[in-house]
Amino acid sequence: MEREELLKRYRYVLNENRHIADLKQQIVKREKEYVSVLHKEAAAKEEMGSGTFAKCAIPMLLAFLAALLAVICLFDKDMRIFILFLLAVAVFFYGIATLIMKISFAKHDRDKNMIEAARIHNEELIPAYWQYEQSISQLNDVLATSQIGVLESRIPERYRTEEAVAFFVDALETRRADTEKELFNVYEEHLHRRKMEQIETERLQKLDASLVHCPKCGGTHCRMTTQTKTDVTPFGIGDACCGFVLLGPLGILCGLCGMGSSTQTKTVWICDDCGKKFSD
Repeated sequence: MEREELLKRYRYVLNENRHIADLKQQIVKREKEYVSVLHKEAAAKEEMGSGTFAKCAIPMLLAFLAALLAVICLFDKDMRIFILFLLAVAVFFYGIATLIMKISFAKHDRDKNMIEAARIHNEELIPAYWQYEQSISQLNDVLATSQIGVLESRIPERYRTEEAVAFFVDALETRRADTEKELFNVYEEHLHRRKMEQIETERLQKLDASLVHCPKCGGTHCRMTTQTKTDVTPFGIGDACCGFVLLGPLGILCGLCGMGSSTQTKTVWICDDCGKKFSD
């Protein structure tokens, strides 16, 4: 009977903890959605009056310069100046018309952005906010009605993790333990075994890192060997001839200069897996 009561208790604790964790993740998700919509609404509001002055600056400047030129032309009687005056007047009215058009379009854009901001607020922001508040309220209701706090108080603090509770449920279901004391002992043995496996894995990783690896196949079955190379310097005929000319018959012995041999030894590795030879 004790095993059944323990199994019921730990199943409840495990399910409640997972349910609460899911609700918390849901709250985080709802909060991100709400903040995202909030920024979207703020961006729509910022676009309401942006760019109006930049759009109107050029026609305003054009109209001002045309009006200034027209005033200057009024003080001159020349025909060319009169034509220039007419041109300035035409440019002036063109600038005024363009300015009015830009202001009209800017007002239209502001109204459009205002409508879009209102739509985002009503159709996206308010529902996102209520979903966020509903998730928080749901979590508070679960925490208020759940018996998780009472049951967890009967479990040692060391074993209140989700991993430990899930292990207890599995151990009770598979009948590896029947009492709470056996549960704790089995779990401690599991932790010790996992720690030993982790230590062994780290040791093998360090050992593998210290081994010589073949650059071709990556194998570690490599053995060291030495290669010996002997260089022989032959009798110098040219040196003997020069010595004969300078010193006579004794000069032939100059050909022996530099004659001899040298030996060089080199250490290499040979991979037994692919046969590649390489040096350190």
